[in-house]
Amino acid sequence: MFFTLKRLWQNQTFESIEIENLTHERIEKAIKKANFESSKFDKFGCLTITTKTSLFSWGEEITIIQDGKKIFINSRPYAQPITILKDRNNIKKIIENLKNTATNSGLAQ
Repeated sequence: MFFTLKRLWQNQTFESIEIENLTHERIEKAIKKANFESSKFDKFGCLTITTKTSLFSWGEEITIIQDGKKIFINSRPYAQPITILKDRNNIKKIIENLKNTATNSGLAQ
């Protein structure tokens, strides 16, 4: 029960990260580097990434919202209350790639 409630709470909350000189291009580059392919920005600047079903996941929808130099990111798995940390690892991978693109281009915080 605890894990289900925790998962439901995480579905509704976003993690906030601040990164200097953040652009849609840098976000897209970080996503490609993390091996996510099906992503698109909507007309409001919100990016949605969908992942495929695997042995450890039924797939998920990762949402990234850019607000200036901040991004808000969360992951909602499809139809499963427990994800064996796959969703958290995907978010960490994207954030790490964004920070690395900042460091590699001399733009670190």
